[in-house]
Amino acid sequence: MARPSLWTCRPDHVHAPAATIAAAVAALSALPAADPTDRYAARRLTVAWLAEAESPHTRTGYFRDLAEFLCWCQRQHLDPLTARATDLGQYRVWL
Repeated sequence: MARPSLWTCRPDHVHAPAATIAAAVAALSALPAADPTDRYAARRLTVAWLAEAESPHTRTGYFRDLAEFLCWCQRQHLDPLTARATDLGQYRVWL
């Protein structure tokens, strides 16, 4: 028997995390502005990616790591959506 997901077991928590995640992602100024007409906009995909994490600790860690990377990109005057392997290598060295 498959284990039910956290959201199935506690339906009262279904909508609150998405709103919280969306608000947190909205505060990431390094991501391109939200575009409600673009199904695959960076902010929308970021919210979906973070919402998939079942553990709130995992979600928090992913968000913290993403925010740190985006801050690094801003300091480097680098668009995170155009970062190349070399840029990611420089980021890893900086860590």
